[in-house]
Amino acid sequence: MSGPFRIEQAISLDQLDACIAAGSPLPMLSPLQALAHLPTVTVDQAGAHVLACGQRMEWSAFTNGRDLMGPVCAVRAGAGEPVLVAVVEANSDGTVKILRGFRQA
Repeated sequence: MSGPFRIEQAISLDQLDACIAAGSPLPMLSPLQALAHLPTVTVDQAGAHVLACGQRMEWSAFTNGRDLMGPVCAVRAGAGEPVLVAVVEANSDGTVKILRGFRQA
């Protein structure tokens, strides 16, 4: 077990080798699926750009009045699946601290 993941969810190296040999898609989680245990906040295109550039953003505007503590996933909604932009938390000065940023396709 590691964090929210259990051994029952794992695959063996033999199973992974079989997928590769068969040319099958690899059974991988997306970053957003792997972080599903964290709260999610949706940002618009402008907010996603601010986060991607590492610019200052007010935590209260980011959370839209929700009382959120600890790491939070910032996602950009669009046509199709949401896209993970960053994992963030609040700075002591009330701004957003980017813990990890993710490149958008």
